[in-house]
Amino acid sequence: MKKNPECNYLMAGAFMLVLCLVIGCAQDPVRFTQPGAEIWNLNITIVDYGVEIKNQRMFLIPSQTEKGVFSVVAEISSKIDPPAGPYGVFFTKGEWKGEVRNGIFVGETSRISDTHDGPGSLQGSVKGTFSGTRASGTFRESAQGAEAYGKWAAQKIS
Repeated sequence: MKKNPECNYLMAGAFMLVLCLVIGCAQDPVRFTQPGAEIWNLNITIVDYGVEIKNQRMFLIPSQTEKGVFSVVAEISSKIDPPAGPYGVFFTKGEWKGEVRNGIFVGETSRISDTHDGPGSLQGSVKGTFSGTRASGTFRESAQGAEAYGKWAAQKIS
């Protein structure tokens, strides 16, 4: 009986998938051990506009609701200088509220921006993963009919 080479490729692909899943699950789970706020360095990319906002401070306030589940509030303040934004220099203050369950973060985002056109507010969703001292994910925000999609990555400072 002759073996089908496509079957070998499928088996190798399935093995690699299982291996990646095992390695991914073996990462350190998030541990919010200290009471009070944690400080994280946050980098944001607004994909729709090609805007990168680097080295922002995110103050994360976790509280454990059950084993492996944390309610979190993150406060973020930013000053964005040209040419990073399409609106010139502007300030933004935002908040993420959500839940981290076994390292998976799902939440809502709300932000107030102050641009040369005046103040505005944005709302949306944010999701990602927390593993040890690193976190990353995506967000989607909208305001007055406009929508933006972005990515974020954070590193715990203290």
